Amino acid sequence: MNIIKQTGGNVVLADAAGNILKSFVNVNALDIVSNNEIIIKYGFNQWHSLFASQIDNTEVEPASAIPFSGDAYALAALLSSDFFYPSIAVCADAQVDNSDASYSVLIASGGSLILPDSDVEVNSNLEGQIVSVETIDIQLTDGVSSVTPNSVNIVGNTVTIEVPAAVSRTTAQLMKTGQTTSYRTGDDGDLEAGRNVSFTTLAENNVFGNTNRFTDELGTQTYTKNIVIDWSTYNGSTVLGYRRTTTINTTWTVAIDGALVVSIAPFTSGWRLPNVRELFNIMNYELLNATIYGPFNISANLWSSNTNINSSTQALYTNSGGQILTNAKGSSLNYIPCRTFTVTGTTLS
Repeated sequence: MNIIKQTGGNVVLADAAGNILKSFVNVNALDIVSNNEIIIKYGFNQWHSLFASQIDNTEVEPASAIPFSGDAYALAALLSSDFFYPSIAVCADAQVDNSDASYSVLIASGGSLILPDSDVEVNSNLEGQIVSVETIDIQLTDGVSSVTPNSVNIVGNTVTIEVPAAVSRTTAQLMKTGQTTSYRTGDDGDLEAGRNVSFTTLAENNVFGNTNRFTDELGTQTYTKNIVIDWSTYNGSTVLGYRRTTTINTTWTVAIDGALVVSIAPFTSGWRLPNVRELFNIMNYELLNATIYGPFNISANLWSSNTNINSSTQALYTNSGGQILTNAKGSSLNYIPCRTFTVTGTTLS
């Protein structure tokens, strides 16, 4: 049995679970006679002897009772002290706020709170709700693959995500030839018909956020691995790339077999001999013969994978003058391999 002090000299006897067994108002003094008896003086000189058998047959436990001996009247001072067990009190209501106090609610004592879900607005338009107090995973895609943002900035409840500029995926126009010198009105140098700003400049950014038509696999123009990516061929998921260096003096069959086994880590498979249009597409007709292939370190006379339809013993090749010619497949010419790369964000595979 516990003796519990309350305000104003009141005393409550309670069991170990806190259930009130007996209460007394204006208690002046209290004495513990034995494990079985408590004497309480209250009111005007009224004494009351209380036995355990009268209180739910629960004996007073010395460890939980008040350890006091002597004059019972001296207990009046003890009743007003903090020596007793704390009073039974109802817990106060709880104030629940979020980190910036924009959400605030008072919860009654003993009550419970289910945090509300959060509204999600995109450019001030409500798009739905997300579960409160959970990690928010934002997925950015272009409808085909994941997009790596240029930056993510969080200020308060506003998340600003900067994504790469849109990439041109139109294939309705052929590429420009690169010729800019005009020899008369209406020629190609005059009109410069075709797609993109120029032979080497895209109309819109590539996935690396620049307008370079030709880059390496990392989006720069360093070409450490001698891989040249032609972003004019990007269709939103794949892009064509070439090895920048030339294998010289091989037959057509050796060129096809050699291209198939090219391995440039981590691109160890998928290489092949380009067809005649894939070679023709990288010829810049404004450059001199020795540099007609622009960023490529290429010697003249490159085998294509096409056979001459008029003679199966001959194959098509391109020369440094920008021509498409035929030669016997057993002749010795040069070749470069090409490969179709899968584009995921800014990662090529």
